[in-house]
Amino acid sequence: MRSYKVLLPLTVHTEKESFTQGQVFEQVFSEDDEAQNVASGLLELQPSRYRVLVDSQVFGVSSLDSDPTFEAALLMGQERLLVEGGHIERMRASPKKPVEVPKTTKKKESN
Repeated sequence: MRSYKVLLPLTVHTEKESFTQGQVFEQVFSEDDEAQNVASGLLELQPSRYRVLVDSQVFGVSSLDSDPTFEAALLMGQERLLVEGGHIERMRASPKKPVEVPKTTKKKESN
């Protein structure tokens, strides 16, 4: 699933929800639909994080760098070619850790 931002002052309807200009949402599009929606200016693809797997430069980053990762908004077709070619891998977002709410204890009042 990929994230998109609505750029035009229109409402974008998905199977589950509707989104207006400025809102970011996750959706699964076909490669062609994604390319058309981005090229038309309706949607902006939000960046994903990638790890470079080769010694040559990919978006200015090499696997030899101390941090061989980069963020980019790669269309599905671009991403597919780089992944299938063994140049990069998409990094999965780590699941959010649950927030622990501190337990409150009531102090006993002394009279």
